[in-house]
Amino acid sequence: MARQHGAFAVPYRQAGPGRLVVASRLAFVSSFVREPKREPRDDRRHAVQRVLVSLNVAGGGSPTLFALYNVHPATPRLKNGQQHQVKDFSMISRMVGTEPKGRIVIAAGDFNAVPAMPVFVSFRAMTGLELLANDTLATPTRFPKELGLPSWLGVPIDHITARGPVTLQARTVGPALGSDHLPVVADLLIDSPQ
Repeated sequence: MARQHGAFAVPYRQAGPGRLVVASRLAFVSSFVREPKREPRDDRRHAVQRVLVSLNVAGGGSPTLFALYNVHPATPRLKNGQQHQVKDFSMISRMVGTEPKGRIVIAAGDFNAVPAMPVFVSFRAMTGLELLANDTLATPTRFPKELGLPSWLGVPIDHITARGPVTLQARTVGPALGSDHLPVVADLLIDSPQ
């Protein structure tokens, strides 16, 4: 039975550490979860979750495998946050770097970085992941809810990136569901690698 996630029925769900969850309409082949090494008294709840997804190609043919990463690097706002964030991005880059050549990779989640932030620019350059966005000025996805401010005063830190034959068909942000982050929902066209 499919579980309801917002407005979408999602029959497949893979829970990771902390509060990371991948919800999909596609079946998972396997999953792997890796958390960054924690130092004593480190209460960070950030991790990366990798799920291998099998996509059946329309009209038969062999299924396409792609790696889906659910990411949540450390926020730079906390004590030593920038150092932890750089370490987390480095770990995720190494994981993406181990994917077989030609495999489609999608990394999405709370990157805790705006598109122009140097650590995020460097991460995309090192991994070959491209930012999938349909707006020139990225729509804010996190806002200071605790201050009671409107969401348009927020920052765009929740993203979808991809490497390989992946095309963004549609991307929407919101509505608010009770978090200080707005959900990002995307329709992606994934072509079979040649």
